[in-house]
Amino acid sequence: MTRPVLSVLILGLISSMLLSLTNLYTRNRIEENRLYRQSEATTELLKDRGIRLSETQDGKALPCRPWQINKLEVTGYSGKIKGLALIEYIDEQKALSLRVTAHTETPGIGDFIEHRKTKWIKALDGGSFEEWSNLDSVTGATITSSAMLEMATIAFQIEGVICDIQK
Repeated sequence: MTRPVLSVLILGLISSMLLSLTNLYTRNRIEENRLYRQSEATTELLKDRGIRLSETQDGKALPCRPWQINKLEVTGYSGKIKGLALIEYIDEQKALSLRVTAHTETPGIGDFIEHRKTKWIKALDGGSFEEWSNLDSVTGATITSSAMLEMATIAFQIEGVICDIQK
């Protein structure tokens, strides 16, 4: 009787040690990949909207449209949805573009929020508060759709737009 219990206990200890070691050796790489993906999303978002980072030419800053990028996080169906919000002032009004950088939504159902998988989120690029407020829910993903609306609402409430990336 004690032998099977002891075997299960040893197997459990070995498994937990292997998982701990895997976590220890992959944690930094995973974080680096997450930051790289976020940087890529930022660069792609700026490119899609025709925005270049401020450069200098003959010691003078090049003109740019007023814009700001903020990191946002809301709760979706399966956990946190992290994203970037690009806010631009166009004709004295705020225009919003969102990109999701990380989520744990149900694969296949919540994928519509990823700009690389569908055009749903890109279709709203540069949208006004009214356009984002009239966001249609996606059938089967009502909570995820509501989370994206919440992210947009938070983004529109952010004050101050400048030509730089805000941390």
